[in-house]
Amino acid sequence: MVIETLMAHPSGSSRVEVVVNGERAGVLVVPNRPGRHALPLDKASFNGRLTVELRTLDTFRPRDVLRGSSDDRILGVAVSRIALE
Repeated sequence: MVIETLMAHPSGSSRVEVVVNGERAGVLVVPNRPGRHALPLDKASFNGRLTVELRTLDTFRPRDVLRGSSDDRILGVAVSRIALE
């Protein structure tokens, strides 16, 4: 499985736990720039059905890390694509 990301924590990176069909598949370190991350998957283990959950382990509020921001949203990472290759 390939996960493509666009951005993460402004301080440099975010950690993202990847859960596939309820099982932890790994943790990615996502940079605050476009990135491509590969996780090996055993295709036999998901029987044609695949549910992917991404959990950002270190979320942030823009107002706390970006000078002059009043944005109070809780953010994680921006994902542009998830695919099997």
